[in-house]
Amino acid sequence: MLKQCSCVATEEAALDPDLAISGASISGPATLSEALSKDPMAKLQYCGNDVRVSQLKHHKFRQIIEAINGERARKAELYILRNGLSPQDKLPQHLMPLKDLMLYRHIVNRWGTALAMIGCGTYLGEPLEAYSKIFLAPKYHISPLEWDVLSDIYSILEPLNAVQTLMSAEATPVMSFYITFYYGLISTLKHRSKEPRYQYLSEVLQAAISKLDENMGDMRFSKAVILSVIIHPALRFNWIKDNWPAHRLPEAQRIILKELQKYDRAVQEAMSLQHPQASVENGFNVYSLLSDKEATSAPPENTVARSGLEAEWTAYCYASNLPDMHVDLVKWWQDHQDKFPRLFQLALDYLPAQASYNSWYILYSHQD
Repeated sequence: MLKQCSCVATEEAALDPDLAISGASISGPATLSEALSKDPMAKLQYCGNDVRVSQLKHHKFRQIIEAINGERARKAELYILRNGLSPQDKLPQHLMPLKDLMLYRHIVNRWGTALAMIGCGTYLGEPLEAYSKIFLAPKYHISPLEWDVLSDIYSILEPLNAVQTLMSAEATPVMSFYITFYYGLISTLKHRSKEPRYQYLSEVLQAAISKLDENMGDMRFSKAVILSVIIHPALRFNWIKDNWPAHRLPEAQRIILKELQKYDRAVQEAMSLQHPQASVENGFNVYSLLSDKEATSAPPENTVARSGLEAEWTAYCYASNLPDMHVDLVKWWQDHQDKFPRLFQLALDYLPAQASYNSWYILYSHQD
């Protein structure tokens, strides 16, 4: 143990005989399942609470961090000399100085605080281990396998937190991402549950998948979701075809066609005022543009499309230069409003729509 930490430990042990045995080694768990049963979350929370309990305790914790940073600095100097580096070159993470971050308090019914607590705890893992061995009873020591469990839990919560952050962002057109991210989260969790590494967390993962699926419910098939997805230039109707059951596609097609026909009338009227000309109608089956399969039947009654609509929808659906998911949606539609005037009008109505705040708050604020 570091000299400074040892001095602190000796001083504490002289004041409290119980601390003299707190550094005694104890056998740790042999498997990840056993490590999970030791409840490392509770141990990390207890250790963090003990550090925060008083300014004196926090001062001692800072002393440990300073001692570790001093040792890291000495090792960094040797590393630089041995590898012929300059002080400005990037060093390995284990040689970087630690920051004295605030240890977060975990609130039981708020999983976001668990993520923050684990993230900060793993970053300060080395000084926390030293602190627990000096000042806490052996039952609160976190073994290497228990740190692995905490790391795995963090990796599960991290994508959920990323989605929550995006969905909660003010003035962000999140409806286009709403259902797609739900599907992405469920897919990610299902993939994790099949990995041998996460088998010991299978029940936790399955509970999370069920909760997400239950919360999503039939809202995934709503009109707002359908139209918000197709106006995302990186998704369009392809995402719906790839992720929805086949029996749901005709309804989605009907909703899209009906909505586009409404905008088609407005665009045709605006165009006729600028360039008066006769409207050309034909029997083109617009439904064929919503599927890779060639249409063999006539369109339903009152769904005969105008040539302007069919050309615009074809160009949009089968464009080859699709942007990625990080595209600036507002700018993209501003740049393409003349090429897709009907879809641009649709985007004006649905692009600003945000997902329900309450839905995301309820889903991401509870751990059950």
